[in-house]
Amino acid sequence: VSDSSRPLEKVATKNLDALRLYSLGLERVAKGQFAEAINFYDEALKIDPQFASAHLSIALVLNSAGRNAEARKEIELALAAADRLTDRDRLLGEAWLATVTSSSEAVRKWKVLSDAYPDFSAGAGGYAYFAWQLENRYDDDVFAKANVSASRQNPKRGPAVHLLGILNLGVERYADALLNFDDAEAGGVSFKPYHAATLVALRRYDDAAKLLPARPETFDRNAVLGTMNELLRVAIPLARGDWAGTSAALSAAHSIAQAPVGFDAALNVTELALFEPPSAEAAARIRTLLDDARTRWRAGDADHAASDAGIVLLYAWLDARVGAAAAAADAVAEIERGAGAVLDSAVLAALRSVAKAQIALAQDRPAEAVALLRPLLDGREPCLAHAVLLDAYTKQGDAAQAEQQARWLTAHPGRAFAEYGLDKALMPFDVAQSRLAALALAELAAKRGDLAVARREFDRFERDWRAAGAPPALLARVAALQSRVSP
Repeated sequence: VSDSSRPLEKVATKNLDALRLYSLGLERVAKGQFAEAINFYDEALKIDPQFASAHLSIALVLNSAGRNAEARKEIELALAAADRLTDRDRLLGEAWLATVTSSSEAVRKWKVLSDAYPDFSAGAGGYAYFAWQLENRYDDDVFAKANVSASRQNPKRGPAVHLLGILNLGVERYADALLNFDDAEAGGVSFKPYHAATLVALRRYDDAAKLLPARPETFDRNAVLGTMNELLRVAIPLARGDWAGTSAALSAAHSIAQAPVGFDAALNVTELALFEPPSAEAAARIRTLLDDARTRWRAGDADHAASDAGIVLLYAWLDARVGAAAAAADAVAEIERGAGAVLDSAVLAALRSVAKAQIALAQDRPAEAVALLRPLLDGREPCLAHAVLLDAYTKQGDAAQAEQQARWLTAHPGRAFAEYGLDKALMPFDVAQSRLAALALAELAAKRGDLAVARREFDRFERDWRAAGAPPALLARVAALQSRVSP
């Protein structure tokens, strides 16, 4: 007990029924039962409308569902009842408020909270979670905080152990990740797509598919969880080189009603980047998507500015990929003029660099593309940066550097699944690149005349390869290489 403490009944609630309902809500969150948790918190607030901790807990659930505008209102209600919060919980509220308003400030606030109260599991876990989600980090500091939150002293440790599993997946420590997910699920966590993704990275495809729930007809209000499940359903056949299966999964995913804008963007990116060859028709479709995204961004509110800007940058990258450099550059420039959301977000700043690098490639300036992307390579870079660098070095004629990028992609299938990025929109594409990079390695080896290495890399590629339904351009690459390594 310190001078900064307040009496328990003042900080929490004088009503034991409200406290009981609040505790039941905490238990449901620990099990991933978010809708039920909200119901309990709402009932607690009916009894005690100024129960500040209940408002903060509701904000946590709403934020996890991508409902930032609603989350911000709950946080502001909690902070308005300042006398019902300890100094620690006030910092917690401020960290949550930053989370829904400012990407860079959010990580800083969570860092302050976790350092000021090193044994506070919510602070340590919040810092680890948002450093992963908002900054794509898997460093020692993030692991240390995640381990604090996942300690046995935390009675609601399930989500923290689950986060450790995601982090271990992201650094390809699959055995540790599986232990984490088993531990979390034994504690009641019911959300299993990252567990399934770890099995996919280990090529245990059928086991992975068994962990996914049935495909819904409609997205519920927590579309974030549904998005991960359904994009993984697309990524699994991509990982095993099943192009026909991927097409079927994409078609089924398009049929789900009330899909969020980000989910539609993910499906569009997967189709256009992997299945559609550069053509006037593909360029026209991408241009329509880009124009719609720019209109939505201009009309959007502050709560969706970052995600709307990210979708514009995503389609600008796609547009440049089919050679439409001028329109892509105009879109990126427009986002830069409203630079707040972009400069505030590490994810969007990296995506902007990737889009500009793709524009430089479309204009036959590979050295400029390399110069834009090399500064990103600090361990937090998106997988997409390596895929575009592979193309840039190949176009530049720098086979050694191209091979280095291809080897990074083949060595990091776990990162392709773990990276949160732009609401997982690039996950299927990144998973495909982690497999296709083996083909690039075989091509590079064949080009320098090392047919033994080319054959070995081609054999690795063929472990995850089905010709049926594959894009024509990819079939041509395979046929050309096969004629050299297996005459």
